[in-house]
Amino acid sequence: MLDLHTIKRFAPASSLHSENRRRRRRVHRSILTHFAKTDFAKKGNMSISGITWSTSKVERNPVSRWFVSKKTFNLPMFPVYTTGPAYIMASAACRSILKAVPLHLFLFIEDAFYAGIVAERVKRFNKERVLFVDTRLKSKKTLFGKLSRFATFRQVSRTMVSVILIWEKPK
Repeated sequence: MLDLHTIKRFAPASSLHSENRRRRRRVHRSILTHFAKTDFAKKGNMSISGITWSTSKVERNPVSRWFVSKKTFNLPMFPVYTTGPAYIMASAACRSILKAVPLHLFLFIEDAFYAGIVAERVKRFNKERVLFVDTRLKSKKTLFGKLSRFATFRQVSRTMVSVILIWEKPK
């Protein structure tokens, strides 16, 4: 977890180069700090924000890559969980989830396991955030009138993902 001081000190609004070095993107720390000071702080210490899946069926087909046995997890649907390249979690929620991990059989679908199954046990709060948007979205233009800011993730290299501000409504 990064606190606001760390973000301001080590994550200035700077340019990142893509692998081909032709395109430059800006990482806007102001969006992250605004989110942390307003929305995230209001939800308390048990919040997790990101792309949220609320109706995810457990795969029972043994030939599937995502197969989960009933012995590992016996319910037909996963609990609501946050997924994607990143999500923001309050430190208290993180500590509670890590303490509860030994009480469960491990599930290799880590988002469903940590941010869903285990997090449900510690009564966390998951919230869908417009800050996190799937880059495969077909038409971003239709959303602009409804959102005050719109950002997405992209992979810069095999180990680094950056947040890119696509659009911000003038103030």
